[in-house]
Amino acid sequence: AIAQALATPYGRLPVFLNEGARISRDQGAFPRAETRFTQAHAHPDQTFDGFRDHVVMCIAQRSYGRALAVIALYKQRSGSDEEFLPQLVRIKFKQRKNEEALGHLRRCLALENPPLRDACAMNAFGPEDAEWEALPEGTKLAIEAETSKAANKISIGGGLIELVNELRGDGET
Repeated sequence: AIAQALATPYGRLPVFLNEGARISRDQGAFPRAETRFTQAHAHPDQTFDGFRDHVVMCIAQRSYGRALAVIALYKQRSGSDEEFLPQLVRIKFKQRKNEEALGHLRRCLALENPPLRDACAMNAFGPEDAEWEALPEGTKLAIEAETSKAANKISIGGGLIELVNELRGDGET
């Protein structure tokens, strides 16, 4: 059905391009997914969900530079990268740009947005991550200090399912 929709004049709308990209991504056809997400980004009505799904796909493929480029495009269009702070925290730690990652983490944890704050804390490296042991001790201590502050603010009333969905980048329950 999406292939048929893409062949119509409406096929260039983000709703169809994003869904086609998600299907391609789920099929493991990452170049096709990349193309479709990129086409959707060219449209002025591209959604946050489309940008987010593209960034999450790039992170899963370890294409951190591309993920950062998509975030930059979103920021240029919307005026803010706040919604992508959890992904920025994770990307910068993965790139071993620890000071930048800590800066994003601190910025995020200072926000009065409990789901976003929780997602940032969860995206910071911790002892369960393979990279933890390679981190400098000062970075480990800074992460622990920042995330323990966040733990005191975690929104218990939000519920576990909502927290998990938010961490996944899925707004719906």
